[in-house]
Amino acid sequence: MGPRERRRWGGPAGRSPRLVMTEQLMINGERVNASDGGTFEVFDPSTGELLATVAKATKADVSNAVAARTTRWNRRRGAAWRRPSAGAS
Repeated sequence: MGPRERRRWGGPAGRSPRLVMTEQLMINGERVNASDGGTFEVFDPSTGELLATVAKATKADVSNAVAARTTRWNRRRGAAWRRPSAGAS
């Protein structure tokens, strides 16, 4: 069982344990917790069972993610402009 997973015991008798995921934010290609440590739970609507605990992004987290993506986009775009095409004279 990895660091992002935990087991929850419960449910009807004779049923195997349910795997509950713990998910972090993905910012700049890295998994990180929310800056304030906030999370929320996701439940299966048909059974009410807990499926996952997910990091709850703050405005600062969203700003960091947008800034990281903008930086990567500009680097890639700039690299494409610097490379001459095969037909360039």
